[in-house]
Amino acid sequence: MVIDLENTTVEKLAEVLAGADVAVFAAGAGAGSGDARKNSVDLGAAVLLADAAEYAGVPRLVQISSTGADLVRDGATPSEVPDDFVAYLRAKLGAEEDLVRRDLAWTIVRPGTLTDDDATGLVRLERTGPDESGTVHPETKGSIPRTDVAAVLAEMIRTGAGARATLHLISGPAGVSEAVAIFA
Repeated sequence: MVIDLENTTVEKLAEVLAGADVAVFAAGAGAGSGDARKNSVDLGAAVLLADAAEYAGVPRLVQISSTGADLVRDGATPSEVPDDFVAYLRAKLGAEEDLVRRDLAWTIVRPGTLTDDDATGLVRLERTGPDESGTVHPETKGSIPRTDVAAVLAEMIRTGAGARATLHLISGPAGVSEAVAIFA
């Protein structure tokens, strides 16, 4: 299902989600968008989808975020990150922080640099973000074809793996099923 998340309401979106087992947030403002659009899509639309999922009784939400979201935690402004990307990371981190406070079986996936390359079926999926003790796990730099991201999401949805986890995803040595099974 595709819907314009900038021009809908919680109630209308909940109608679309009614009866679903899982919702996936894979929207993004896109390269070249301004800070306002990053906030309305990457943060606002993610929160709207989470609100609608709760309203509709959808038990699970998988959210696509971004590698590097932890770089802006606690208001940090990393000098090595371009200003327009800092705004994007802040919006993504805000959406993550909203989601983890909810009573949903959430999963946050932070893919590396997305490519349009053909799928390889080989990935590296690892826990990232802050753990229960507040320790932030570092992320390995890398890229991944969009089609491999989709395959990992499909496997997570099929198996229920990754609930209440923030995961980093790049191309790597493991098959999709093998990588996802670790988080079952």
